[in-house]
Amino acid sequence: MEKVTFGNKLGLALSAVLFTPEKLNQQSKYPALIVTGPAGAIKEQTAGLYAKEMATYGFVTVTMDGSFEGESEGTPHYQENPSARVEDIRSAVDYLVTLPFVDDQRIGIIGICAGGGYAVSAAMTERRIHAVALASPVNAGREMRAGGQEETIQALKMVADLRTREARGEEPTLLPWMPDEYQTSNDIDEREGYDYYRTSRGANKKWINKMRFSSMDAVYSFDAFQFAELLLTQPLRIIVGSKVGSFNALFDAKDVYERAASQQKDLTIIEGASHFEFYDKRVPETAAEFAKFFSKNMGEQ
Repeated sequence: MEKVTFGNKLGLALSAVLFTPEKLNQQSKYPALIVTGPAGAIKEQTAGLYAKEMATYGFVTVTMDGSFEGESEGTPHYQENPSARVEDIRSAVDYLVTLPFVDDQRIGIIGICAGGGYAVSAAMTERRIHAVALASPVNAGREMRAGGQEETIQALKMVADLRTREARGEEPTLLPWMPDEYQTSNDIDEREGYDYYRTSRGANKKWINKMRFSSMDAVYSFDAFQFAELLLTQPLRIIVGSKVGSFNALFDAKDVYERAASQQKDLTIIEGASHFEFYDKRVPETAAEFAKFFSKNMGEQ
């Protein structure tokens, strides 16, 4: 594992971690993967677990803190910016193709949760990505709009009000990604999300439980799967659980599977599995399936 930094086209330096196969031969060419994780998460959490595991299968892997998040640059911080997250993926490809031991014709991507949506969005126009694997993917915009028109418009009015206040000099409103009440929520995604991020299971001193709500208008208007029927042609592998919570990854997994133009695509629904199990508990078995997928399909279009 090596901590690295590379820039993106937004002029920001991204903090990233590079994993390489054991006994890397600098004279050889290896397939490479970008791993992009959940909204608000950092590279030391879920994405880093997948990146480390995939390196054991012979892949060079890189994962990064998103722009405006973690140790990456970008102000104001604590914002979730879908267009920036997609640009971060493109920039990760730019970084990988500069490495002499990476085969630039065998680059793929793994996306988890909202990172699955970002992976799809990026791959549709980033043709240097040759295969796409998704673990419990979430279309973040669809999730934010799930309450319907009235609720969504009210939330956007709240964003507008917050932006006005901040423009006039008030302190920004920072909300928790995982609030205290999630600990005892009846919703399985909220409850297990708290368990992952707020306990020793996934807590990390670098992860800050803050989200700048005034920036969330960018998420409300985002559709990760727009144009999938036309542009998502790469081989596609999706793994998701059958248990449904407020994130509703099962809906999004089925949606992108049905909409994708990929001639080679596969969807596996694991009975009894929940969304947050794919953050850590199911990483080994999911990574094993992804390794087989990439080994078979990397390079196909």
